[in-house]
Amino acid sequence: MKHLYIVMGKSTRCLLFLIAWLFAIESHASTRYVDAAAGDDGNDGASWGAAYKTLAKALDAAASDLSVDAIYLAQGTYYPTSDASGTDREATFAILRGGLTIRGGYPTGGGATSDPGANPTTLSGDIGTADDASDNSYHVMVIAGIALDAAPLVLEGLTFTKGNANGTGTPQFNGIDIHRNYGGGLYARAILNTAPDAFAIRNCQFISNNADDGGPGIFLENGSPLVENIVSSENSGKNGGGFYALYATPDIRNSFFTGNNMTGNGGGILSVNCNPKITGCVITGNKAGFGGGIYNYNASPTITNCVIVGNSAGDGGSIYNTFNSNETIANTIVYGNNQGIFHSSSTTTSSYSLIQGESSTANGNLNALATNPAFLFLKPDTEAPTTGGNYRLLDFSACLNAGNNAAIPAGVLTDAAGNPRIVRTTVDMGAYEAQPCAPAALYVDASVSASGDGTSWGTAFKTLKEAMDLAGCIDLQTVFVARGTYYPTGDQGGTDRDATFAITRRNIKIYGGYPSGGGVRNVSANPTILSGNIGNPADATDNSYHLMTIAGAPNTTDSIRIDGFIFVDGRADGSGTNAIGGQAVARDHGAGLYVKSNGCLRAFTL
Repeated sequence: MKHLYIVMGKSTRCLLFLIAWLFAIESHASTRYVDAAAGDDGNDGASWGAAYKTLAKALDAAASDLSVDAIYLAQGTYYPTSDASGTDREATFAILRGGLTIRGGYPTGGGATSDPGANPTTLSGDIGTADDASDNSYHVMVIAGIALDAAPLVLEGLTFTKGNANGTGTPQFNGIDIHRNYGGGLYARAILNTAPDAFAIRNCQFISNNADDGGPGIFLENGSPLVENIVSSENSGKNGGGFYALYATPDIRNSFFTGNNMTGNGGGILSVNCNPKITGCVITGNKAGFGGGIYNYNASPTITNCVIVGNSAGDGGSIYNTFNSNETIANTIVYGNNQGIFHSSSTTTSSYSLIQGESSTANGNLNALATNPAFLFLKPDTEAPTTGGNYRLLDFSACLNAGNNAAIPAGVLTDAAGNPRIVRTTVDMGAYEAQPCAPAALYVDASVSASGDGTSWGTAFKTLKEAMDLAGCIDLQTVFVARGTYYPTGDQGGTDRDATFAITRRNIKIYGGYPSGGGVRNVSANPTILSGNIGNPADATDNSYHLMTIAGAPNTTDSIRIDGFIFVDGRADGSGTNAIGGQAVARDHGAGLYVKSNGCLRAFTL
């Protein structure tokens, strides 16, 4: 046998280097730009100045040129049929390969930074007749047949809306069957690349889609995407309103599944034959026949630091577990649904959580029969499904600092609002971490020409309302108020009679009687007046019902102190009640001061 050996000399090595360098230039990754307002599909799409007009054109370019690794979209609305007048319901934004990032949120004309909030970028299935769902695209986007070794695929800053998967049959994409009655917003199947972040969906919204059978917002079969900061809301159909996962293992973080209405199973999320991770999510206001918030079938999700509140179903208003579903719940609040968790041949293992209907305090759990989570605002479970709550925790909530740090998945550093996940050594239960939100002391002076930041007499707030708007913050302990007259509405011209100086927490002290500009306190020399004479100063009938209301605070001795104020011109002549601090406050009681909890009140005049 002869062997051929090649010995490369210096010139040979240089030649090979040159060939490799030229090949790198030829195959270098590139970006295509799309601008619905300023683009033209006759352009080459290689810059904002030469942007395409339609996403369809950019996807065609990416399909034929594998060097295209990114598509950036300016704000606007994009249709699978290129323009809204198209009538082909089969038309969809099809992605059949990896190695591609599609990012919206850029301004018209282009820019360096994506901001989807300021520059909404919408992928709409509302083709044909506007606002007639019967002729809409079956699927706004289809992703299918992504190979095991494919480079990452990323969707960012996009809104998917008005897909209507109400058809029959199974056309193929990349050799993969796609059912026309699943996945109105996004249909993703056989996404096989499994490296970390190999498939990611970030900062996207899935709004007002429909699917006759399943997954109107998102339908995922066979895939392991990282799903972060999405909203899936107001979707309709039969099963899995916000997210339908089948033989899939999505890692869903800091996302919102709200107001979805399903006739079958899983208003918010449906998991079938899979084990998703659901972390830091708000699942609220969803409705289904079974499993208003979540439905699990032979699925064992791990649910961490979520709030599952205000959902409704015939059975399992919060969660429905069946057919060997064995979920794990940690640091989570399940509360205020029309029903608790339903089990059929299934189990729930919970720790450091507050679970509706459960009284056990084992494994760090709270007794939900005796403990209110003390959300900032919670509608009664009789109103479920409802999205009308605010699920941040009040400063006296038993859920504060009551979680287990070890349960937080690796890489999760923020809460549902994007704030640090752990603030005071121990994580809170629920999706929102209580944050430092004010200094320990604030200063108010009616004589200043304009409000400052309230952190000193030299930068004082002009109105007491500004300080009281921060009174729910656990970090604020003291408010110092200079002489003058202060109105619950901020300025005297306000007209909201329900406006009141509200205190809904413990450990706060408010002192009047300081001179303008600050100095030595003298209550007699520096009258500090809280007045309800809002609206028309000459007409008492439009005055505030209550000047100050203390409601919902726990009975901690001397924890609230109101010192050095004169209360005038409140007029409690209304009817009905107003909800303050989770308490019903009657409009015909307590014109000056309405107290529905503990307070230590000194040196004031009514």
